[in-house]
Amino acid sequence: MSYLDVLFRRKMLNSTFFMCFYMDSAKKQVITDVKRVYKSQKESILPIVQLFQREKHRKKMKALRNKRYYQRHKDKILKKQQLKNKLYADFIQHR
Repeated sequence: MSYLDVLFRRKMLNSTFFMCFYMDSAKKQVITDVKRVYKSQKESILPIVQLFQREKHRKKMKALRNKRYYQRHKDKILKKQQLKNKLYADFIQHR
C-alpha cells in the first residue's frame, strides 16, 4: 500500500493541515506514484500533482519577483538597513 492510498483512505487531502504538514514528503511520493499507476488511478492523483506543480511554479515566480525588486531598489534597501542599524546602535547606547 502506497503513501497516497493511506492519505486517500483518511481523506486528508482536502484539509489545509495536509497541505502544510505533508507537502514535502508527499511531493516525492506523488511523482513516483504517477509514473507507475493504472489509468483509473491516474485520474484521482492528477489533481494533486497539478497542485504541487502549481505550488512549485508559484514559489519560483515569487522568488524571481523578489530578486527583481531587490535589484531595482538595492540602494534604497541598503540605505534603509544602514539607517535602521544606526538607530538601533543609538538606542542601545542611550539606554
